[in-house]
Amino acid sequence: MLSRFLSAIVLLLAFAPAAFAELTTSQQIQQLYIGYLGRAADAAGLAYWSEEVDKGNITIDQIRVNIVNEQPEYLQNYGRLSNAELAVKVYENLLNRAPDQAGPDYWVGELESGAVPPASLIIAYINGISSEEDDGK
Repeated sequence: MLSRFLSAIVLLLAFAPAAFAELTTSQQIQQLYIGYLGRAADAAGLAYWSEEVDKGNITIDQIRVNIVNEQPEYLQNYGRLSNAELAVKVYENLLNRAPDQAGPDYWVGELESGAVPPASLIIAYINGISSEEDDGK
């Protein structure tokens, strides 16, 4: 319960209504952790990945693909979810609330058509949220 609370706090601090590419490296990494693992990155993990990106050894896209394809924590908790379950889970992780049905239905269609691969779902969500925020201004 405490980790869920801390993740929510990190989300509030790290997430601004900005497109994913407009976030800092640390914010992008936190978004990947929160969206795909349901928790904030620990300090050591965040420092490690941020340094690797800053040195040019790895890109944010490579971290994203690594989480989805290679991290045991993701594979154990999310790897066997259906597209519908994944769409709901990532939404809940990012926004800390259940979605209305139209949201997941849209993203399931995107996942099933191949327009959005699972490894790109979080970025598509964040960019969609940013677009909605911009439209509401």
